[in-house]
Amino acid sequence: MTNDRLMFAADSHQMSAFQSCRQKYKYETVELIGPKRTAAALTRGTLWHEMQENHVNGAPLPEILALVQAADVSDEDKILITSRFILHLARWKSDLDRMEIIGTEVGFDKILYQDDNVLFVYRGKVDLIFKLAGLTFWLDYKTQNPKYAFGHYHYTNQFLGYSWAVGTNRGMIDYTTWALKVTEANRDKVFRREIVSHSADQLKIWRRETIEVFREMALAGINKKYPKSRAACDAKYKCPFTGLCETTNPHAYKHKMLTEYEPREAWRPWNIGDLENAK
Repeated sequence: MTNDRLMFAADSHQMSAFQSCRQKYKYETVELIGPKRTAAALTRGTLWHEMQENHVNGAPLPEILALVQAADVSDEDKILITSRFILHLARWKSDLDRMEIIGTEVGFDKILYQDDNVLFVYRGKVDLIFKLAGLTFWLDYKTQNPKYAFGHYHYTNQFLGYSWAVGTNRGMIDYTTWALKVTEANRDKVFRREIVSHSADQLKIWRRETIEVFREMALAGINKKYPKSRAACDAKYKCPFTGLCETTNPHAYKHKMLTEYEPREAWRPWNIGDLENAK
């Protein structure tokens, strides 16, 4: 509570986790735990974002590639990431030359809704914000396993939230697939970009829906109730907490918690305003 008002803040990942399974949301956001072993795909993706940020900000190529050599990934992954990055630069060089860069890895805290009783703050971080032909875009990098190389739904909380926060109605998704070999025949499948467009009405509806979800999230925190959704356990991407949820023996549960999970840092506010400079 702040000045007798309930203050609640969340990002698109937390919001989607809550909508998918409140038990998962509790583990990740309330209890602040996660699996000890970071998935290789997640490690590659995090490194990829760091390399792209450095490149857009003008870092020399040897300095960027040194990040790969210092990363905690296999030698095979180092070769893959290095070669894929160099090919990515060549594929999109002409696009980057035409972009007016506004910011990279831009974090935001933006008021979603407030009244006398509540203050809801929507949080996030945009990979890249730029202008092209006088129009403002956000861009999000996505790296994919060939098995799951499909386009993302354009109307997710993440993408609609970006458009709302940045104050634009357009964005871009930059896909890179970890294919075994890049050829002329598959290059446009390995490296592809999609334009995302959101109408004013769509953003208005998203904001209204998001306010209601925030109310539910805040109420769940007050009541300490986070029921499990078994439908989410059978999703395409296996939930990392399924084994924990299905462990009924208290001693086994405690052992699994100690050996397979570790504390995670709480979300820290960006404290940089609400992207007014990007509108």
